Amino acid sequence: MRTVIKSLVTAATLLACLAGPVHGQQQPRPDPAVAIQEVLDRVYNYLDGCTPAAVVDANGKPIRDLKKIDRNSTLQKGDFGINTYEWGVTYSGMLLASEVTGDPKYSRYTYERLKVLGEVYPYVKKYWDENGYQMRLGAMENPKWLDDCGAMTAAMIKATLADPEQAKVFRPLLDNWFNFVMYKEYRLGDGILARLRPAPNSVWLDDMYMGITPIAFRGRLSQAERGDLTQKFFNEAINQVLLFKKYLWVPEKNLFRHGWIEGMSEHPDYHWARCNGWAVLTMCDVLDTVPEHTQGWNEVKDLLVSLLRGIAQYQSPEGTWHQLINNTESYLETSASAMFVYGYAHAINKGWLDRTAYQDIARAGWAGVARLVRGQILTLREQEFMVATEATGIRVKDRIFHHLVPNIMPQLIVQATMGMGSVILTESTLSFLGLGVKHPLATWGTIINSVSSASAMAHYAHIWIPVGLLICLTVIAFNFVGDGLRDAYDPKAKR
Repeated sequence: MRTVIKSLVTAATLLACLAGPVHGQQQPRPDPAVAIQEVLDRVYNYLDGCTPAAVVDANGKPIRDLKKIDRNSTLQKGDFGINTYEWGVTYSGMLLASEVTGDPKYSRYTYERLKVLGEVYPYVKKYWDENGYQMRLGAMENPKWLDDCGAMTAAMIKATLADPEQAKVFRPLLDNWFNFVMYKEYRLGDGILARLRPAPNSVWLDDMYMGITPIAFRGRLSQAERGDLTQKFFNEAINQVLLFKKYLWVPEKNLFRHGWIEGMSEHPDYHWARCNGWAVLTMCDVLDTVPEHTQGWNEVKDLLVSLLRGIAQYQSPEGTWHQLINNTESYLETSASAMFVYGYAHAINKGWLDRTAYQDIARAGWAGVARLVRGQILTLREQEFMVATEATGIRVKDRIFHHLVPNIMPQLIVQATMGMGSVILTESTLSFLGLGVKHPLATWGTIINSVSSASAMAHYAHIWIPVGLLICLTVIAFNFVGDGLRDAYDPKAKR
Protein backbone atom coordinates (compact mmCIF):
# COMPACT_ATOMS: atom_id res chain seq x y z
CA MET A 1 0.00 0.00 0.00
CA ARG A 2 2.73 2.48 0.95
CA THR A 3 4.54 1.72 -2.32
CA VAL A 4 1.49 2.55 -4.40
CA ILE A 5 0.82 5.79 -2.54
CA LYS A 6 4.49 6.78 -2.77
CA SER A 7 4.32 6.23 -6.53
CA LEU A 8 1.28 8.45 -6.85
CA VAL A 9 2.81 11.14 -4.64
CA THR A 10 6.13 11.12 -6.48
CA ALA A 11 4.34 11.16 -9.84
CA ALA A 12 2.16 14.16 -9.11
CA THR A 13 5.02 16.07 -7.50
CA LEU A 14 7.35 15.59 -10.46
CA LEU A 15 4.57 16.54 -12.86
CA ALA A 16 4.68 20.07 -11.45
CA CYS A 17 7.64 20.53 -13.76
CA LEU A 18 5.34 20.12 -16.77
CA ALA A 19 3.69 23.45 -16.04
CA GLY A 20 6.19 24.86 -18.51
CA PRO A 21 4.44 24.66 -21.91
CA VAL A 22 5.37 22.14 -24.58
CA HIS A 23 5.91 24.47 -27.51
CA GLY A 24 4.65 24.04 -31.03
CA GLN A 25 0.94 23.34 -30.46
CA GLN A 26 -0.96 23.77 -33.71
CA GLN A 27 -4.51 23.73 -32.34
CA PRO A 28 -5.93 25.50 -29.27
CA ARG A 29 -5.92 23.13 -26.31
CA PRO A 30 -6.92 23.44 -22.67
CA ASP A 31 -4.03 24.81 -20.64
CA PRO A 32 -2.31 21.72 -19.18
CA ALA A 33 -0.93 23.84 -16.34
CA VAL A 34 -4.43 24.12 -14.87
CA ALA A 35 -4.92 20.37 -14.59
CA ILE A 36 -1.40 19.88 -13.31
CA GLN A 37 -1.92 22.57 -10.67
CA GLU A 38 -5.06 20.78 -9.47
CA VAL A 39 -3.19 17.50 -9.07
CA LEU A 40 -0.24 19.19 -7.44
CA ASP A 41 -2.42 21.03 -4.93
CA ARG A 42 -4.25 17.84 -4.06
CA VAL A 43 -0.95 16.11 -3.39
CA TYR A 44 0.43 19.09 -1.45
CA ASN A 45 -2.62 19.31 0.81
CA TYR A 46 -2.35 15.61 1.58
CA LEU A 47 1.39 15.64 2.23
CA ASP A 48 1.34 18.74 4.36
CA GLY A 49 -1.00 16.98 6.77
CA CYS A 50 0.58 13.52 6.84
CA THR A 51 4.33 14.21 7.02
CA PRO A 52 4.92 15.86 10.42
CA ALA A 53 8.31 17.40 11.16
CA ALA A 54 9.21 16.70 14.79
CA VAL A 55 11.51 14.55 16.92
CA VAL A 56 9.99 12.08 19.38
CA ASP A 57 11.27 9.73 22.08
CA ALA A 58 10.89 5.96 22.26
CA ASN A 59 7.26 6.38 23.40
CA GLY A 60 6.35 8.69 20.56
CA LYS A 61 6.24 11.83 22.72
CA PRO A 62 7.67 15.03 21.18
CA ILE A 63 11.11 16.07 22.41
CA ARG A 64 11.05 19.80 23.08
CA ASP A 65 14.58 20.00 24.46
CA LEU A 66 16.83 18.59 21.75
CA LYS A 67 19.62 18.14 24.28
CA LYS A 68 17.67 15.11 25.51
CA ILE A 69 18.09 13.22 22.24
CA ASP A 70 19.34 9.67 22.78
CA ARG A 71 19.75 6.42 20.84
CA ASN A 72 15.98 5.80 20.73
CA SER A 73 15.00 9.26 19.52
CA THR A 74 13.53 9.35 16.05
CA LEU A 75 11.47 11.47 13.71
CA GLN A 76 7.74 11.55 14.32
CA LYS A 77 6.04 8.91 12.24
CA GLY A 78 3.85 10.04 9.38
CA ASP A 79 2.65 8.37 6.21
CA PHE A 80 6.14 8.89 4.75
CA GLY A 81 9.60 9.52 6.17
CA ILE A 82 10.85 13.08 5.77
CA ASN A 83 14.53 12.08 5.50
CA THR A 84 14.29 9.22 2.97
CA TYR A 85 15.60 9.15 -0.59
CA GLU A 86 12.02 9.32 -1.89
CA TRP A 87 11.53 12.54 0.02
CA GLY A 88 14.75 13.98 -1.35
CA VAL A 89 13.11 13.77 -4.78
CA THR A 90 9.85 15.13 -3.36
CA TYR A 91 11.64 18.15 -1.86
CA SER A 92 13.32 18.82 -5.21
CA GLY A 93 9.92 18.63 -6.91
CA MET A 94 8.39 21.02 -4.38
CA LEU A 95 11.19 23.55 -4.91
CA LEU A 96 10.76 23.37 -8.67
CA ALA A 97 6.98 23.63 -8.30
CA SER A 98 7.39 26.97 -6.50
CA GLU A 99 9.82 28.14 -9.15
CA VAL A 100 7.44 27.25 -11.97
CA THR A 101 4.12 28.30 -10.42
CA GLY A 102 5.29 31.21 -8.28
CA ASP A 103 3.45 29.78 -5.27
CA PRO A 104 5.77 29.75 -2.21
CA LYS A 105 3.80 27.11 -0.30
CA TYR A 106 5.58 24.25 -2.08
CA SER A 107 9.08 25.44 -1.21
CA ARG A 108 7.88 26.31 2.29
CA TYR A 109 6.97 22.64 2.70
CA THR A 110 10.59 21.74 1.92
CA TYR A 111 12.25 24.37 4.10
CA GLU A 112 10.07 23.60 7.14
CA ARG A 113 11.15 19.96 7.15
CA LEU A 114 14.78 20.54 6.24
CA LYS A 115 14.94 23.10 9.06
CA VAL A 116 13.90 20.44 11.58
CA LEU A 117 16.58 18.08 10.29
CA GLY A 118 19.14 20.86 10.50
CA GLU A 119 18.18 21.73 14.08
CA VAL A 120 18.38 18.10 15.17
CA TYR A 121 21.70 17.29 13.52
CA PRO A 122 24.12 18.99 16.01
CA TYR A 123 22.59 17.06 18.91
CA VAL A 124 22.69 13.79 16.98
CA LYS A 125 26.35 14.41 16.16
CA LYS A 126 27.16 15.25 19.79
CA TYR A 127 25.47 12.11 21.11
CA TRP A 128 27.13 9.96 18.45
CA ASP A 129 30.59 11.38 19.16
CA GLU A 130 30.23 10.97 22.91
CA ASN A 131 28.65 7.53 23.02
CA GLY A 132 29.44 5.81 19.76
CA TYR A 133 26.12 3.95 19.96
CA GLN A 134 24.02 2.81 17.10
CA MET A 135 21.08 5.17 17.20
CA ARG A 136 17.90 5.47 15.21
CA LEU A 137 18.99 8.85 13.86
CA GLY A 138 22.56 7.65 13.35
CA ALA A 139 22.46 7.94 9.54
CA MET A 140 22.42 11.71 9.91
CA GLU A 141 25.99 11.58 11.25
CA ASN A 142 27.18 8.27 9.86
CA PRO A 143 25.44 7.29 6.59
CA LYS A 144 26.25 3.84 5.27
CA TRP A 145 25.25 4.15 1.62
CA LEU A 146 23.80 6.57 -0.89
CA ASP A 147 20.24 5.60 0.03
CA ASP A 148 20.80 7.32 3.38
CA CYS A 149 21.78 10.70 2.05
CA GLY A 150 22.22 11.05 -1.73
CA ALA A 151 18.83 12.35 -2.86
CA MET A 152 18.46 14.35 0.36
CA THR A 153 21.83 16.03 -0.26
CA ALA A 154 20.74 17.00 -3.76
CA ALA A 155 17.54 18.54 -2.38
CA MET A 156 19.42 20.47 0.32
CA ILE A 157 21.87 21.89 -2.22
CA LYS A 158 18.99 22.99 -4.45
CA ALA A 159 17.31 24.58 -1.43
CA THR A 160 20.57 26.37 -0.56
CA LEU A 161 20.89 27.75 -4.08
CA ALA A 162 17.28 28.97 -3.98
CA ASP A 163 17.50 30.63 -0.53
CA PRO A 164 20.94 30.66 1.16
CA GLU A 165 19.60 32.41 4.26
CA GLN A 166 17.02 29.76 5.09
CA ALA A 167 19.54 27.04 4.32
CA LYS A 168 22.03 28.10 7.00
CA VAL A 169 20.33 25.95 9.62
CA PHE A 170 20.86 22.70 7.70
CA ARG A 171 24.20 23.55 6.05
CA PRO A 172 26.28 21.43 8.50
CA LEU A 173 24.13 18.39 7.71
CA LEU A 174 24.44 19.12 3.99
CA ASP A 175 28.23 19.30 4.22
CA ASN A 176 28.43 16.07 6.22
CA TRP A 177 26.26 14.16 3.79
CA PHE A 178 27.98 15.53 0.70
CA ASN A 179 31.34 14.54 2.15
CA PHE A 180 30.06 10.96 2.26
CA VAL A 181 28.70 11.07 -1.30
CA MET A 182 31.86 12.53 -2.79
CA TYR A 183 34.62 11.01 -0.71
CA LYS A 184 33.38 8.02 1.31
CA GLU A 185 30.92 6.12 -0.89
CA TYR A 186 32.48 2.87 -2.14
CA ARG A 187 33.94 2.99 -5.66
CA LEU A 188 35.56 0.59 -8.09
CA GLY A 189 39.08 1.07 -9.38
CA ASP A 190 38.06 3.42 -12.19
CA GLY A 191 36.15 5.66 -9.77
CA ILE A 192 32.55 4.66 -10.54
CA LEU A 193 30.15 4.81 -7.60
CA ALA A 194 29.55 1.20 -6.57
CA ARG A 195 28.20 -1.04 -3.80
CA LEU A 196 29.18 -4.02 -1.74
CA ARG A 197 25.54 -5.09 -1.48
CA PRO A 198 23.58 -7.07 -2.55
CA ALA A 199 26.72 -8.36 -4.25
CA PRO A 200 30.37 -7.29 -3.83
CA ASN A 201 31.79 -4.86 -6.38
CA SER A 202 28.50 -4.18 -8.11
CA VAL A 203 27.12 -1.15 -9.96
CA TRP A 204 23.43 -0.26 -9.82
CA LEU A 205 21.54 2.26 -11.92
CA ASP A 206 19.64 3.61 -8.89
CA ASP A 207 22.86 5.25 -7.72
CA MET A 208 22.98 7.62 -10.68
CA TYR A 209 20.51 10.02 -9.12
CA MET A 210 21.60 9.52 -5.52
CA GLY A 211 25.27 10.00 -6.38
CA ILE A 212 25.63 12.13 -9.50
CA THR A 213 22.93 14.77 -8.97
CA PRO A 214 24.34 16.05 -5.64
CA ILE A 215 27.83 16.22 -7.18
CA ALA A 216 26.58 18.25 -10.15
CA PHE A 217 24.66 20.69 -7.98
CA ARG A 218 27.58 20.98 -5.56
CA GLY A 219 29.50 22.39 -8.53
CA ARG A 220 26.80 25.01 -8.97
CA LEU A 221 26.92 25.82 -5.25
CA SER A 222 30.69 26.13 -5.32
CA GLN A 223 30.34 28.43 -8.31
CA ALA A 224 28.01 30.67 -6.31
CA GLU A 225 30.09 30.66 -3.13
CA ARG A 226 33.79 30.17 -3.88
CA GLY A 227 34.51 28.86 -7.33
CA ASP A 228 37.68 26.97 -6.46
CA LEU A 229 36.21 23.46 -6.76
CA THR A 230 33.51 24.20 -9.32
CA GLN A 231 35.09 22.52 -12.34
CA LYS A 232 36.17 19.50 -10.27
CA PHE A 233 32.55 18.74 -9.38
CA PHE A 234 31.26 19.43 -12.89
CA ASN A 235 33.88 17.12 -14.41
CA GLU A 236 33.12 14.42 -11.85
CA ALA A 237 29.38 14.55 -12.62
CA ILE A 238 30.01 14.15 -16.37
CA ASN A 239 32.56 11.41 -15.77
CA GLN A 240 30.19 9.42 -13.56
CA VAL A 241 27.42 9.51 -16.18
CA LEU A 242 29.81 8.19 -18.81
CA LEU A 243 31.07 5.47 -16.45
CA PHE A 244 27.49 4.32 -15.82
CA LYS A 245 27.05 4.26 -19.59
CA LYS A 246 30.14 2.04 -19.87
CA TYR A 247 28.85 -0.48 -17.32
CA LEU A 248 25.07 -0.49 -17.83
CA TRP A 249 24.10 0.88 -21.25
CA VAL A 250 22.67 -1.59 -23.78
CA PRO A 251 23.03 0.16 -27.17
CA GLU A 252 21.03 -2.47 -29.07
CA LYS A 253 17.92 -1.52 -27.09
CA ASN A 254 18.74 2.09 -26.17
CA LEU A 255 18.04 1.21 -22.55
CA PHE A 256 20.01 0.79 -19.33
CA ARG A 257 20.20 -2.56 -17.60
CA HIS A 258 19.68 -2.53 -13.83
CA GLY A 259 22.98 -3.84 -12.51
CA TRP A 260 26.52 -5.00 -13.19
CA ILE A 261 28.38 -7.45 -10.92
CA GLU A 262 32.10 -8.04 -11.04
CA GLY A 263 33.03 -11.57 -12.09
CA MET A 264 29.94 -12.25 -14.21
CA SER A 265 30.62 -12.85 -17.89
CA GLU A 266 27.02 -12.13 -18.82
CA HIS A 267 24.91 -9.64 -16.93
CA PRO A 268 21.13 -10.00 -16.74
CA ASP A 269 19.35 -7.52 -18.98
CA TYR A 270 16.62 -6.40 -16.58
CA HIS A 271 15.38 -3.08 -17.90
CA TRP A 272 13.67 -1.76 -14.78
CA ALA A 273 11.50 1.22 -15.59
CA ARG A 274 12.14 3.12 -12.37
CA CYS A 275 15.90 2.76 -12.67
CA ASN A 276 15.80 4.10 -16.21
CA GLY A 277 13.65 6.90 -14.80
CA TRP A 278 16.42 7.75 -12.32
CA ALA A 279 18.82 7.90 -15.27
CA VAL A 280 16.50 10.32 -17.09
CA LEU A 281 16.23 12.62 -14.05
CA THR A 282 19.98 12.48 -13.45
CA MET A 283 20.96 13.43 -16.98
CA CYS A 284 18.40 16.25 -17.07
CA ASP A 285 19.89 17.65 -13.85
CA VAL A 286 23.46 17.28 -15.09
CA LEU A 287 22.72 18.96 -18.42
CA ASP A 288 20.90 21.79 -16.63
CA THR A 289 23.70 22.33 -14.14
CA VAL A 290 26.99 21.68 -15.93
CA PRO A 291 28.04 24.30 -18.52
CA GLU A 292 27.69 23.19 -22.14
CA HIS A 293 31.38 23.81 -22.87
CA THR A 294 32.40 21.11 -20.35
CA GLN A 295 34.04 18.12 -22.03
CA GLY A 296 31.56 15.26 -22.28
CA TRP A 297 28.42 17.45 -22.01
CA ASN A 298 27.31 16.68 -25.57
CA GLU A 299 27.91 12.96 -25.04
CA VAL A 300 25.59 13.07 -22.00
CA LYS A 301 22.96 14.91 -24.04
CA ASP A 302 23.19 12.32 -26.84
CA LEU A 303 22.85 9.55 -24.25
CA LEU A 304 19.69 11.13 -22.79
CA VAL A 305 18.18 11.52 -26.26
CA SER A 306 19.00 7.88 -27.11
CA LEU A 307 17.41 6.70 -23.85
CA LEU A 308 14.23 8.71 -24.46
CA ARG A 309 14.03 7.30 -27.98
CA GLY A 310 14.44 3.79 -26.62
CA ILE A 311 11.78 4.29 -23.95
CA ALA A 312 9.26 5.76 -26.41
CA GLN A 313 8.67 2.50 -28.27
CA TYR A 314 7.48 0.78 -25.07
CA GLN A 315 4.79 3.29 -24.04
CA SER A 316 1.54 1.43 -23.36
CA PRO A 317 -1.85 2.40 -24.88
CA GLU A 318 -2.73 3.84 -21.47
CA GLY A 319 0.16 6.30 -21.82
CA THR A 320 2.27 4.80 -19.01
CA TRP A 321 5.10 2.27 -18.96
CA HIS A 322 5.49 -1.22 -17.50
CA GLN A 323 7.64 -2.04 -14.47
CA LEU A 324 9.96 -3.97 -16.79
CA ILE A 325 9.98 -1.63 -19.75
CA ASN A 326 10.10 -4.27 -22.46
CA ASN A 327 7.87 -6.81 -20.69
CA THR A 328 4.15 -6.19 -21.09
CA GLU A 329 3.45 -8.95 -18.56
CA SER A 330 4.68 -6.66 -15.75
CA TYR A 331 2.40 -4.09 -14.20
CA LEU A 332 2.14 -0.44 -15.26
CA GLU A 333 4.50 1.58 -13.05
CA THR A 334 3.35 5.05 -12.01
CA SER A 335 6.48 6.68 -10.60
CA ALA A 336 8.68 5.60 -13.52
CA SER A 337 6.09 6.89 -15.97
CA ALA A 338 6.14 10.26 -14.21
CA MET A 339 9.93 10.45 -14.52
CA PHE A 340 9.73 9.65 -18.22
CA VAL A 341 7.04 12.28 -18.81
CA TYR A 342 9.19 14.85 -17.04
CA GLY A 343 12.18 13.84 -19.18
CA TYR A 344 10.27 14.19 -22.45
CA ALA A 345 8.70 17.54 -21.55
CA HIS A 346 12.00 18.91 -20.24
CA ALA A 347 14.01 17.73 -23.24
CA ILE A 348 11.44 19.17 -25.64
CA ASN A 349 11.40 22.55 -23.93
CA LYS A 350 15.21 22.59 -23.87
CA GLY A 351 15.39 21.79 -27.58
CA TRP A 352 17.14 18.45 -27.09
CA LEU A 353 14.23 16.48 -28.62
CA ASP A 354 12.17 17.25 -31.70
CA ARG A 355 8.89 18.68 -30.42
CA THR A 356 6.78 17.38 -33.30
CA ALA A 357 8.00 13.81 -32.86
CA TYR A 358 7.79 13.58 -29.06
CA GLN A 359 5.27 16.05 -27.65
CA ASP A 360 2.39 13.58 -28.00
CA ILE A 361 4.35 11.02 -25.99
CA ALA A 362 4.67 13.56 -23.16
CA ARG A 363 0.96 14.41 -23.31
CA ALA A 364 -0.13 10.77 -23.39
CA GLY A 365 2.17 9.96 -20.49
CA TRP A 366 0.82 12.86 -18.46
CA ALA A 367 -2.72 11.69 -19.13
CA GLY A 368 -1.90 8.16 -17.97
CA VAL A 369 -0.24 9.24 -14.75
CA ALA A 370 -2.80 11.92 -13.91
CA ARG A 371 -5.61 9.44 -14.48
CA LEU A 372 -4.41 7.31 -11.57
CA VAL A 373 -4.11 10.30 -9.25
CA ARG A 374 -7.27 12.17 -10.04
CA GLY A 375 -9.67 9.99 -12.03
CA GLN A 376 -11.22 8.08 -9.18
CA ILE A 377 -11.27 11.12 -6.89
CA LEU A 378 -13.03 13.28 -9.49
CA THR A 379 -15.64 10.58 -9.95
CA LEU A 380 -16.28 10.20 -6.24
CA ARG A 381 -16.37 13.95 -5.67
CA GLU A 382 -19.64 14.18 -7.55
CA GLN A 383 -21.28 11.27 -5.76
CA GLU A 384 -24.32 11.95 -3.58
CA PHE A 385 -22.55 11.12 -0.32
CA MET A 386 -19.85 13.75 -1.07
CA VAL A 387 -22.43 16.35 -2.01
CA ALA A 388 -24.20 15.59 1.26
CA THR A 389 -21.03 16.09 3.30
CA GLU A 390 -20.53 19.49 1.70
CA ALA A 391 -24.15 20.49 2.27
CA THR A 392 -23.94 19.59 5.97
CA GLY A 393 -20.91 21.84 6.45
CA ILE A 394 -18.29 19.17 7.18
CA ARG A 395 -14.76 20.56 6.95
CA VAL A 396 -12.82 19.90 3.73
CA LYS A 397 -10.16 17.90 5.61
CA ASP A 398 -12.79 15.63 7.16
CA ARG A 399 -14.58 15.21 3.84
CA ILE A 400 -11.33 14.05 2.23
CA PHE A 401 -10.00 11.70 4.92
CA HIS A 402 -13.24 10.38 6.43
CA HIS A 403 -15.32 10.03 3.27
CA LEU A 404 -13.30 10.33 0.07
CA VAL A 405 -10.13 8.38 0.87
CA PRO A 406 -11.94 5.27 2.21
CA ASN A 407 -13.77 5.02 -1.10
CA ILE A 408 -10.60 4.95 -3.20
CA MET A 409 -8.93 2.37 -0.97
CA PRO A 410 -10.22 -0.64 -2.98
CA GLN A 411 -8.36 0.54 -6.09
CA LEU A 412 -5.15 1.11 -4.13
CA ILE A 413 -5.48 -2.28 -2.41
CA VAL A 414 -5.77 -4.08 -5.73
CA GLN A 415 -2.69 -2.30 -7.12
CA ALA A 416 -0.72 -3.00 -3.94
CA THR A 417 -1.52 -6.71 -3.87
CA MET A 418 -0.78 -7.14 -7.57
CA GLY A 419 2.52 -5.38 -6.97
CA MET A 420 3.30 -7.68 -4.03
CA GLY A 421 3.06 -10.73 -6.26
CA SER A 422 5.45 -9.13 -8.75
CA VAL A 423 7.88 -8.28 -5.94
CA ILE A 424 7.92 -11.90 -4.70
CA LEU A 425 8.51 -13.26 -8.19
CA THR A 426 11.24 -10.67 -8.83
CA GLU A 427 13.07 -11.40 -5.57
CA SER A 428 12.88 -15.13 -6.19
CA THR A 429 14.22 -14.73 -9.72
CA LEU A 430 17.11 -12.49 -8.64
CA SER A 431 18.04 -14.82 -5.79
CA PHE A 432 17.88 -17.85 -8.13
CA LEU A 433 20.32 -16.05 -10.45
CA GLY A 434 22.60 -15.26 -7.54
CA LEU A 435 21.82 -11.51 -7.53
CA GLY A 436 19.65 -11.36 -4.43
CA VAL A 437 20.02 -12.28 -0.79
CA LYS A 438 23.26 -14.12 -0.04
CA HIS A 439 24.09 -17.11 2.17
CA PRO A 440 23.58 -17.65 5.10
CA LEU A 441 20.28 -15.79 4.71
CA ALA A 442 17.68 -17.92 2.96
CA THR A 443 14.93 -17.10 0.50
CA TRP A 444 12.92 -19.30 -1.81
CA GLY A 445 15.07 -18.17 -4.72
CA THR A 446 18.33 -19.10 -3.01
CA ILE A 447 16.92 -22.49 -2.01
CA ILE A 448 16.13 -23.29 -5.64
CA ASN A 449 19.52 -21.90 -6.67
CA SER A 450 21.24 -24.40 -4.36
CA VAL A 451 19.93 -27.26 -6.53
CA SER A 452 20.03 -25.51 -9.89
CA SER A 453 22.13 -28.03 -11.79
CA ALA A 454 20.32 -30.72 -13.80
CA SER A 455 21.63 -33.58 -11.69
CA ALA A 456 20.82 -31.83 -8.41
CA MET A 457 17.29 -31.07 -9.55
CA ALA A 458 16.79 -34.68 -10.48
CA HIS A 459 18.04 -36.04 -7.15
CA TYR A 460 16.67 -33.34 -4.87
CA ALA A 461 13.20 -32.72 -6.25
CA HIS A 462 11.89 -32.72 -2.67
CA ILE A 463 13.76 -29.43 -2.16
CA TRP A 464 12.87 -27.31 -5.18
CA ILE A 465 9.35 -28.56 -6.01
CA PRO A 466 7.78 -27.56 -2.65
CA VAL A 467 9.52 -24.19 -2.83
CA GLY A 468 8.24 -23.56 -6.34
CA LEU A 469 4.72 -24.48 -5.25
CA LEU A 470 4.97 -22.13 -2.26
CA ILE A 471 5.98 -19.24 -4.52
CA CYS A 472 3.02 -19.87 -6.81
CA LEU A 473 0.57 -20.29 -3.94
CA THR A 474 1.79 -17.15 -2.16
CA VAL A 475 1.42 -14.98 -5.26
CA ILE A 476 -2.04 -16.40 -5.91
CA ALA A 477 -2.94 -15.90 -2.24
CA PHE A 478 -2.04 -12.21 -2.36
CA ASN A 479 -4.31 -11.78 -5.38
CA PHE A 480 -7.15 -13.53 -3.57
CA VAL A 481 -6.58 -11.41 -0.47
CA GLY A 482 -6.72 -8.28 -2.60
CA ASP A 483 -9.99 -9.38 -4.16
CA GLY A 484 -11.42 -10.20 -0.74
CA LEU A 485 -10.40 -6.86 0.75
CA ARG A 486 -11.79 -5.01 -2.22
CA ASP A 487 -15.13 -6.77 -1.84
CA ALA A 488 -15.12 -6.10 1.91
CA TYR A 489 -14.30 -2.40 1.64
CA ASP A 490 -16.03 -1.45 -1.59
CA PRO A 491 -19.55 -0.17 -0.82
CA LYS A 492 -20.60 -0.84 -4.41
CA ALA A 493 -19.69 -4.52 -4.09
CA LYS A 494 -22.20 -5.07 -1.27
CA ARG A 495 -25.72 -6.00 -2.26
